[in-house]
Amino acid sequence: MKKIGILLLTLTTLVLSSCGRGQGFRKSTVAPQKDAPVPASFKAPRIPDIISDEADRLEYLVSNWWTGWSPQMDSLEAEKAFAQWTVLALELPLGTASASLVKGIGRDSLRILSLAQKYLYDPNSPYRDEDIYGRLAAHCGGDLAAEARLCALNERGRVAADFVYEDARGRRHTLHGTEAPFTVLFFSNPGCSACKEIIDAMGSDPKAAWAVEAGLVAVVNVYIDEDLEAWREYLPNYPEKWICGFDPLFTLRDDNKYHIRAIPSVYLLDENKTVMLKDAPIQRLLDILNRML
Repeated sequence: MKKIGILLLTLTTLVLSSCGRGQGFRKSTVAPQKDAPVPASFKAPRIPDIISDEADRLEYLVSNWWTGWSPQMDSLEAEKAFAQWTVLALELPLGTASASLVKGIGRDSLRILSLAQKYLYDPNSPYRDEDIYGRLAAHCGGDLAAEARLCALNERGRVAADFVYEDARGRRHTLHGTEAPFTVLFFSNPGCSACKEIIDAMGSDPKAAWAVEAGLVAVVNVYIDEDLEAWREYLPNYPEKWICGFDPLFTLRDDNKYHIRAIPSVYLLDENKTVMLKDAPIQRLLDILNRML
């Protein structure tokens, strides 16, 4: 587990970062007003000295985060506080992180929901986590109930839905038929620049590249649309060890087996095809692989 202080240092990167998909992910800016009152500041909870274990300290901090939140904070202060929470919460189990966020929604509901949508649910966010957001949407209900049901598909900790795909030679396979300690499920499009970035990142990471070559990680790369001519022409651009196929029945695109909101989308599955990461930014995937391999 990373040290809490190191995690918080990523705040600057988080609020200033942009992402490779779509229009980018930008921080909010608030123009100062002359003679405006000094806004409230966020005060992170103090961890009791009696809690010495690093994992317990992190859980205490995230679980009690919102005690330092004030609705009187200006937009930038609120975003910084939410960004810090996000960095910390992503290191915790889904249940702990989502329970904390549900606590926060009661303190400043509209603003926290807006920030959750930006940081956790926007496909352009490099810190997105659909599962945490989905638990919040389920708690809020109402207009968010439909989103919550889609987010619950293939939630972390559950076995990924199986499906049939076809390779370039016309042979049909299933996701669950893939034999490897870990499976990277990659939904991609031919010619997609963000997809190429993921291909390059997987290939340039020494441990990930070695694990794919050794068979410890299987990459199942699936095309879900209908331009098979373009897909076949692009096949030489994929690494030789990757398993490449397309969805001949369009079940992935049309039947809501997976909530694929944007391409590319990357999942990490264990040997039993249990979801470990869902629509994860590539750096988070590589970090997890480097810890486990």
